[in-house]
Amino acid sequence: MDEHKYKSLFIYDLEGNQYQFNQEFKRIKNEHGDSDEIKLEFYKGAFRSIITFHKKHQDKDDLYGRKIEGYYKSFINALKQDKIDAAEFVQGLEDFKNKELPNIKIVQNISSAYIPEYKQYNPNTKYGRRKAREQAQRNYENGTPEYRDGIDSIKVVLWIIVIGFAFVLYLIKRKLGL
Repeated sequence: MDEHKYKSLFIYDLEGNQYQFNQEFKRIKNEHGDSDEIKLEFYKGAFRSIITFHKKHQDKDDLYGRKIEGYYKSFINALKQDKIDAAEFVQGLEDFKNKELPNIKIVQNISSAYIPEYKQYNPNTKYGRRKAREQAQRNYENGTPEYRDGIDSIKVVLWIIVIGFAFVLYLIKRKLGL
């Protein structure tokens, strides 16, 4: 088993933490010796740890399934090159593709290239008001998170003003005894 091959696999291909990998590898070698069985168990445990981390922390976008599948295939290929039984990880890949991946809600990336439409409609007609309302809804739904946050902050300010105005009217009405 080539230590350099597995080190580059874990650090570069599987995007593992280099410092943590090196420290744990040294610790395992010092505690349990330098046999191939110990190294293999370490590599299997490291892969399980890294794949669990990626499943939990990686963005659930269109590429999520392909990335996890690529990680599995890289590790399985490395094991097969060394003539090591990889059935456990082949089964893990199949379980991921057939059980886990269909249950994950994929988040669609919102395109920041969307440009809101600002066509003027006649507010004095039913058609114009309807088209303006539809345009505003479309702009809000397709806009970037920053655009929606701006709209939401305007809504909050307007609601505060309306509630404050109603409260002032209530106080005036109460003072006058109406």
